[in-house]
Amino acid sequence: MLDPPEPAHDRDSSFERLLEGRLHDPFGWLGLHPDGTGWVVRVYEPRALEVSLLRVDTDAAAPLVRVDARGLFEWRGPVAPAWPCRLRATFDNGSSREWHDPYSFAAQITDDEIYLFNEGRLTQAGRTVQAHGVTLVGETNLPALVAADASALYARNVLDFLKLVTTKEAAFHLNLEDDIVAACLVAHGGAVTRP
Repeated sequence: MLDPPEPAHDRDSSFERLLEGRLHDPFGWLGLHPDGTGWVVRVYEPRALEVSLLRVDTDAAAPLVRVDARGLFEWRGPVAPAWPCRLRATFDNGSSREWHDPYSFAAQITDDEIYLFNEGRLTQAGRTVQAHGVTLVGETNLPALVAADASALYARNVLDFLKLVTTKEAAFHLNLEDDIVAACLVAHGGAVTRP
């Protein structure tokens, strides 16, 4: 049987960045990870009432603890559960489902594949493949296929950037202490700030 969960400790701002779409590597935070002297499994399911970690060989379940009302669940134990993690959730509409944690399957792209892709010679690009109930979409021009979503995302990014360079009174103001503004600044005060 799986060890019971322990309460969550020392949570940083990763969850806030995840909710804001600013967590650059969700695979590095969600799913199964070593944590201090034990292990943690993190699951983000905003509509779930409860989530459980299932053993691979039986239906024995260890409940995850809801550590944030917005849908973050955690299991903690001294020993890592079987990999890949299998989960079961009950949702607010009364339904339930079981699945393998998608964060158990990190992308496996080699340096050779990146090299071939950059040269335009990667023969797997453009293919959609399925394995173990997971679909990998390899479209090479995905933004063109989802133009409305891409436009909305771009518009949101432009709006968020404009908020960084304007005051509440809609006056232009460069906050040079802001990392994003500083990284985007090419020239300031008649001098080139970035080559």
